[in-house]
Amino acid sequence: MTFKKTPLFQFILLLCLFSGCIQKTTNEAGENEKYDGPAMIAQMEFDRTKDPATGTVPRERLMKALAYTDSIKKMLPFQLIAGYGNWTERGPTSDVVGVSNGNTRANSGGNPSVASGRIRAVLVDAADATGNTVFIGGVNGGIWKTTDITASPATWTFVNDFFSNMAITGICQDPVTPATMYFCTGEWPFNSDAVAGDGIFKSTNGGATWTQLGTTTGTDFDYCSKILCDASGNVFVSTRSGIFRSVNGGTTWSTITPGGLLSNRFSDMELSSTGRLHVSYGVWPF
Repeated sequence: MTFKKTPLFQFILLLCLFSGCIQKTTNEAGENEKYDGPAMIAQMEFDRTKDPATGTVPRERLMKALAYTDSIKKMLPFQLIAGYGNWTERGPTSDVVGVSNGNTRANSGGNPSVASGRIRAVLVDAADATGNTVFIGGVNGGIWKTTDITASPATWTFVNDFFSNMAITGICQDPVTPATMYFCTGEWPFNSDAVAGDGIFKSTNGGATWTQLGTTTGTDFDYCSKILCDASGNVFVSTRSGIFRSVNGGTTWSTITPGGLLSNRFSDMELSSTGRLHVSYGVWPF
């Protein structure tokens, strides 16, 4: 194999020769001695990046590619999701009709004139075959619902403003019985304005009404990061205190927190297609 030695390659080769880092090796038959080590690695890298038509590394194109990559990295994360195009706002964009739409910081410090606050929970209603019904939960704003997410902005209706706790951080739906739904409460990150929760709530009529589960009013369920339901009737919730499971619709709960961990603060969990539960732990401060 022949290739054009660029100044960079020659520099690496000379550096290796003077430092004694090139070693001679022989094959099992003791024939065809060849060099191995950094020089061969440099040659391999050269061969991988060279233009076959010119036999040289197209550095001007490489610099353009690096510059383009850097520009892509500056884009918002959701714009980088493979397979998705532009995003369209679906609201809510305000809470009170008026000059500032209820936002006391309107037009101050670069803030927009309307705001809906933090939203940590989203659920597409499996009971709606069209996929247009969506529930969202605000960190201190309760449960909201739209029956037409395709509208821009969508019309959101407040489900209930009499919950004993409004800090919604996760929503799940029984995949076998979609009318059965759960939401958990309490912001798990240690942000200065985190809103404390007070357990888990359950609905058996598709989210029309909700009841607090008395078995979850303890401190273990005050800061919940996620809640999941599986087809076997299990309900899982991850919190700052560990992982908990109910096998009877929330009547009782047991801890399934793995042992030997440095922290019982769990930040996320997912159910695989095989039913295996995957969890991640560690919430600052550890």
